[in-house]
Amino acid sequence: MLRYGIPSYKLEKNLLAAEIDVIRQLGVEDCVRLIRDDVRKTLNNTPMGCFDLVFLDPPYRKNLLNSTLQGLLKRNWLAPGALICAEIEKDAAVAAPDSLELLVERHFGQTRILIWTLA
Repeated sequence: MLRYGIPSYKLEKNLLAAEIDVIRQLGVEDCVRLIRDDVRKTLNNTPMGCFDLVFLDPPYRKNLLNSTLQGLLKRNWLAPGALICAEIEKDAAVAAPDSLELLVERHFGQTRILIWTLA
């Protein structure tokens, strides 16, 4: 699991600690990397390995999804067949790279959920 761009007002430290406890209880801490950082800064770093699953929840009306998808691909953050799940506002413009295949698109009120795979 990879979490990007989570400001402290959205995920307090005690909630993050609870997520880490669940990961430990499941015994998968060697398989999981939880990153709590600004996506623009993180994607400029060298990846700590390739990820199979990425959750993205960029702030609404900031137009960060397209550049984030490009950054994940450009810096080789994704493993072959990786899944990327994004929660964005319903009317956001999405220009996903051709190397991502859209698997699911669902609308829930003002929210849109998109799931791609790395083709």
